[in-house]
Amino acid sequence: MSLKKIKVLITGASGLLGRQILDYLENKNLQLEKPVDNVENYVFECLGLCHSRAKNKLRPIDLNNFGQIDDLIQEFKPDVIIHAAAVRKVESVENDFEGALKLNKDATEHLAKIAGLHTKQAS
Repeated sequence: MSLKKIKVLITGASGLLGRQILDYLENKNLQLEKPVDNVENYVFECLGLCHSRAKNKLRPIDLNNFGQIDDLIQEFKPDVIIHAAAVRKVESVENDFEGALKLNKDATEHLAKIAGLHTKQAS
């Protein structure tokens, strides 16, 4: 049986949800009782993205800069993208509705689109 590394890209990794996901997966060794495709051990290589509060191993990025996102995905080549970034506070949305819409809708759509393209290229 063998070991497989899964590359995971996590947006919003400085936030509450993203930070928990990153902490959980980082250096996690998942052992299966029954192998899948002759793989019984999985390890995760995580790249955490953030807009602000970039500390430790987090990489700052503007999710509204689609060129930056495309370049990063091409460079890191993730197997999985976990999108945990969002403008979630009501006051923030009310104060900058267009900005919130760009991140919560447009950036999310772009990540889904680029993930789909990346998946097709890997097939």
